[in-house]
Formats: sequence, C-alpha cells, structure tokens
Amino acid sequence: MAPELPLPIMFSEFTQNHSSALSLLVLCLFIPIVSILTTLRGRSRPKHPFRPTYVLPIECWDLVLEKCTLRDIISFANTSQASRRYALSHISRRVHSYLSPWFTEPLAFRRQLKEHNAIVSGSFVLALAVAPTWSPRDLDIYVGSAGGLDALSQYLENEGFEDITPPPPLVDTALTPPYPDVAPYLPPNAQMSNYRRFVKLVAMNDRDTEVFVDLIQTRSVLPGNLVLNFPASCVINWLTANEIVLTYPRLTFNNVALLRPHGRKPPTGVLKIKEDIWLDKYVNRGFRLVEASTDALPQSCGESCPHLERNSRDTWSLRLHYGDEQWRGARQEDPTLTWPAPWYRPQVPVCHHPGCPNRTPVLPRLKYMIFLRSLPV
Repeated sequence: MAPELPLPIMFSEFTQNHSSALSLLVLCLFIPIVSILTTLRGRSRPKHPFRPTYVLPIECWDLVLEKCTLRDIISFANTSQASRRYALSHISRRVHSYLSPWFTEPLAFRRQLKEHNAIVSGSFVLALAVAPTWSPRDLDIYVGSAGGLDALSQYLENEGFEDITPPPPLVDTALTPPYPDVAPYLPPNAQMSNYRRFVKLVAMNDRDTEVFVDLIQTRSVLPGNLVLNFPASCVINWLTANEIVLTYPRLTFNNVALLRPHGRKPPTGVLKIKEDIWLDKYVNRGFRLVEASTDALPQSCGESCPHLERNSRDTWSLRLHYGDEQWRGARQEDPTLTWPAPWYRPQVPVCHHPGCPNRTPVLPRLKYMIFLRSLPV
C-alpha cells in the first residue's frame, strides 16, 4: 500500500498534472464575478466618469488643440459628443484668435464678409488649417463687386489701417502672383480688376509688427474663381463668414503643394521669376513642391488630375462649418462638422479620362464585387 502524501504535495501534483483543467475552472469562476462587479460599478457611478472631456476644463483643451491641424481636430471630434462640442467651439475661437491682430472685433469682420460675399485666402487660411510655427502677416480679402471693395476699404480704415496702395501705373507692379492680372494664360473670370493694400502696426508675439491687408476685387462676382487658379494647391483654400474650405486637404495636411493643379501652363519671363519667389516662401515653410500627386501619394493622378478640376462646390474638398452662439449671420441650422468621405478614406476620386497620361484603370468596388459573385465556385 502506497504511503499517503501530505495535502500540499497532493495539491501541487494535481496542479502539475491538471493545469489546463484548473485554469479553465478559475476562468469560469472569474468571468461572472468580473461581470457582476462591472454591472454594480456602472449603476453606482456616472457613465464614462474618467473620460478626459468630462474632467479637463476648456482652457486645457485649447492648449492641446491649438497645436493640432484641422485634420487632427476632426479626428478628435469623432470620439464623442462632448469632443465634438469642444472641437466646434475651439475652431470658432481659433478663427477669432487668428483675426484678432487685424481687427478689434473679429465677429464684426465676419459680418462684413457675409454682407459683401467676400472671402479670405492665402497664407492666413493655410496657417488656420495646419497650425504652423510661423505667423501670417498678410491677410488677402477677395470681393466680387466694386461696392464691396469700397465698403471693405472704409471698414479697414475705421479699424485703423492705412491705405498704402501705390498710384497708377505703379499699382500694376503689385499684381504679382497669386494675383497675375496680366497673365494671358488665366481665364478672364480668374483675374482681378482692382487692388488696394493696407497696413497697420499691431502687437504680435510680444513686439510691434506691421500686418498687411490686400483687398482684391475680382472680375468674377464669385471671388473663389481667382483662388481656384492659384499656382499651388496649398493656398487654394478660403475662409467665409462661417466656413473653412480646403480644396486639396490630403496634400495640404501632408505638407505637399501641387504645382498648377488646374493644368494650366506656367508663366514665362518676369512672371515666372515672381512666381518662383512666391513659391519659395512655402518651401521655407516646410512644403514640398510636386508636379503630380503621384510624386507625393500612393495613388493615380486622381484628385489632382486636370480633368477633375476643383470648383466652389467640390465633392472631395474639406468644407468645415463653424459658428458660435453669438454669430447672428450663420446658417439657421445648428453648425455641424461636415466633410466629404473621399478625402480621408483610401478610395479617392480617380481619373478615367482616356486622354490623361496619368490614367490608372481602376475597377469600381461595386462592380468588382458583382464580378466576383458571377465567377463559378
């Protein structure tokens, strides 16, 4: 008869021989206990008690979001309803913060934009989108009527700006890119008919700095037509009274500037020199100039193909509505964060034009699935 083993030795031998069975037994007992404790905890405490948006004050979120691009803020807005409210209010405050060096009441300036159907474009909107380390010093305002030009000129003078527009014919020398009025390669509706320049001394970055406003009257009643013909995609953006529009968001957020995305020929002579000087400014700000999006992103000519030229109501641009409770001129419906799907999903618009040299045949997803379904198994 075998000697009887002590209980600890018997238990040790059992665990060695039946470790899998013991683990399964412990797991079966552990899961219901955790489930019960989790249920009781959820009943006794509010939902999501430790979510950061319920704890951190708005000032802390502003410190974080002011360093983020609009793409990052949109991603943050998708995490919860509270995050959405924080993101929307921050974008409105960001616009007012960027406008504050120029205007004493940014809200009043937005009303001027709405009243005269004007837009802001150039480096200012680019800085608003990418949150760079550099600060814009020039504000470009585009308006499509002579009455709007005069009214905005009077508004700027009331804000303390000084009109430094050179007298004719010297004013023609100020029409450098991106306002090439004398460039014959641009369509008539993408040119300007009048121009005024203003300057004001303001406190910026703890020192006195001159800030400039270029007020441009376009030949088209739609001032965006001129912006859509700028020589680089990184500045084909604009700000309205309650909307931010980025026509090439994927390229812009990747610090890529597509040259002449509208497919027009580059200028020659003096205008070419002026355009190169203007483009160097964005190279120094970290943007890479490319001739085609295939040089920058793993896709066909797609969203930058000349046959898919941008317009004011583009389906693959980023259109970001913003507003606040004090804004009386905004849309009547609740302001929302809206952006079309194609620009941030892998499926980007692809050119199927037969004459396009960058054409890449791509079978649409729906037809591809139908094709697979028709194959014999």
